[in-house]
Amino acid sequence: MWFSFLTYIQPMDFFDQAYISIQKHYKPKLKQRANTIALWYVSLLHIGILLLCGIFLFLFLNEMRTISLSSERARLFFTLLSIFLIVRNWLRYNGRQLKIRKAKTKTPTSKTEVKFWQLIVILISIYSVCFMMLSAV
Repeated sequence: MWFSFLTYIQPMDFFDQAYISIQKHYKPKLKQRANTIALWYVSLLHIGILLLCGIFLFLFLNEMRTISLSSERARLFFTLLSIFLIVRNWLRYNGRQLKIRKAKTKTPTSKTEVKFWQLIVILISIYSVCFMMLSAV
């Protein structure tokens, strides 16, 4: 069919594994809120990586003396990309695609368990590196 590209599901990546691990961790305690917490975790992880790349690019271009983007425009660009990432994750981890991703975790060859404490350490370390790089400016 002509709309088959809309139903293409990508193979599982680290973010899918993180989403499923966070959801499994909170599911016994918070039932329905587990999906929301896992969605926000993955969104914060994406935004942290975007922030880290943006800071690195800013520092690199500052050293090369080729800054062509004002700080106000950079903040606006970061905000728009963050909103885009949140909406994309919301669409990606809801409905039919989430059911397909969960079905992929039940295959014997899929390794989906990432420890909860490792996920929290990853998120904290990304943001701490961002703040250390910002303080170097």
